[in-house]
Amino acid sequence: MTRFVGSMALIAIFVANDWSVDVVQAQPPLPTQAALMQLAPPAIAWHHDLASGWRESKRTGRPMVIFITSPRCRYCDAMKAGTWRDVGIENRVGSEFIAVQLTPEHNPIELSRISVDVYPTTLIALPQGKVIDHRKGFQPPALLHNLLNRATRG
Repeated sequence: MTRFVGSMALIAIFVANDWSVDVVQAQPPLPTQAALMQLAPPAIAWHHDLASGWRESKRTGRPMVIFITSPRCRYCDAMKAGTWRDVGIENRVGSEFIAVQLTPEHNPIELSRISVDVYPTTLIALPQGKVIDHRKGFQPPALLHNLLNRATRG
């Protein structure tokens, strides 16, 4: 009985003060950036070994951008989620470069010939195989554009 009277008193307070309670329907959660990345197809066609990337570079005459990454590297993940998904970078790399992504787990022989002491490392190489520039560490889109300019200067 006391519980009923207490509930009635609470209702009376809401009615007397004209407080209303809005009923809000639950909305499904918005997808996270990571979930969207898994749904969206990659815009850059990555080669996952140096030999196939180099063959394509020689065939097309386009320079290579070589992204050396590691699965346990948060800065690598940040570049994958941000820099490489930047529309300007995607368009430019897709039309002007051959993209190669190497990891120590999948490319130990190729990486034994390249001195990599920091992940990520990004290299620019000409179709003849000559590395003309490189950057160590995370590269936001603006800095990566500067690196790409090195290969496209006349």
